Amino acid sequence: MNPFVLLISLFLFFFILFNVVPKFPYLFIWRATKMISKGQVEKGLEAFRKACRYKKIAPFTKVRYAFTELKLGDVQKARQMLMQVSADPKIPVNVKYEAKAVFALVLYKEGNLGEAKEVMDEVYENYKTTNVYCTLGYLYNILNDPQDAVKFSEEAMEYNDEHPVLMDNYGQALYLDGQYDKALELYEKLMTKKPNFPEAYYNYALVLQKKGDYTNAFEALCKAVKCPFNNLSTVSKEEVCSLLNEMEEKKGELLESNHEE
Repeated sequence: MNPFVLLISLFLFFFILFNVVPKFPYLFIWRATKMISKGQVEKGLEAFRKACRYKKIAPFTKVRYAFTELKLGDVQKARQMLMQVSADPKIPVNVKYEAKAVFALVLYKEGNLGEAKEVMDEVYENYKTTNVYCTLGYLYNILNDPQDAVKFSEEAMEYNDEHPVLMDNYGQALYLDGQYDKALELYEKLMTKKPNFPEAYYNYALVLQKKGDYTNAFEALCKAVKCPFNNLSTVSKEEVCSLLNEMEEKKGELLESNHEE
């Protein structure tokens, strides 16, 4: 073989070995993200699974994969991956707490709400991020006294007062505490951000219902039902449709009443 050709061949071999092969997992991750965003969930998850079979894949990627499995409905696969990540003695501290935060969501989906909050409280004491405030804020709303939930959400808003989920958590806490005017003001601000998750519109509709504004509540629910629902949605499409029907009846009653007058 020509020495020059041999030299070029060796160069290409080692270039691929050290520069291309290590990036294969991340090509799978890119493909997974693309497939899932297009609605090709099974193909996307399979690409994620292939990426996570590589020994040198970053632990945070495994946490991201676990979260994706959880969000798309497979709680058991999410749990298994998180246990694998947590068993790694070399796991970075930030990834450790990210994994715990996702594990709290696993516990929540398994119905262990108290245990989920205990895990999130541990995370909160050591590692504060917007995602941590989002998860713990929701758990506060369903497990704690409304006044405590409001206090926690106020702290979360100090941390990040523009995040739609934190705003929704705060609005829901205010609603549960009976502070309807303040909740309405907050939700009107949130609506300008055009959130893409159903809880924002559903909870806004609940506030509007308390204020007797059934027309705008109906419109908010129409937007909620068009949002994507997943395994981590805290309100189901059935619940949204049920309240939507109720608001439609209220609207009809008001129209009849006005017509009679």
